[in-house]
Amino acid sequence: MSIIKWSPFNELDAIQEQMNKLFEGSKKQSSSDFGSWIPSADISEDDNNYQIMVDLPGIPKDKIDISVSGNTLTLRAERKEKKETKQNYYRAERAVGFFERQFTFNHDIDDSKVTASYKDGVLEIKLPKQKQDKSKLIKIQ
Repeated sequence: MSIIKWSPFNELDAIQEQMNKLFEGSKKQSSSDFGSWIPSADISEDDNNYQIMVDLPGIPKDKIDISVSGNTLTLRAERKEKKETKQNYYRAERAVGFFERQFTFNHDIDDSKVTASYKDGVLEIKLPKQKQDKSKLIKIQ
């Protein structure tokens, strides 16, 4: 009969290695190494509207594409890297590249009344909800 030594530390090391791989993978997907990034957004709602505020520093407003289809808002833009003569970075954390982000809502959007403003690198979009027709009771004759 052989004795098997069990050590909880060996299992913890394996779990820690798996967690590190998991977090490294998610970091790479949103980094500028792949030419894409995900801007931060705040979404709020009242009875008549949705409102989204998205951080897009460094992007000219004429380079931001906004489209609405049904109950989905799509944002597209690209932040380009500024070319500098001296590039001896100690750290480079600002992501550059193309992004596309979609937001889906519970109600259809009245796309004829959507408004957008852009100030100090923050895009603010107001999305009026489509007026819902009230249900009508139908009697069987």
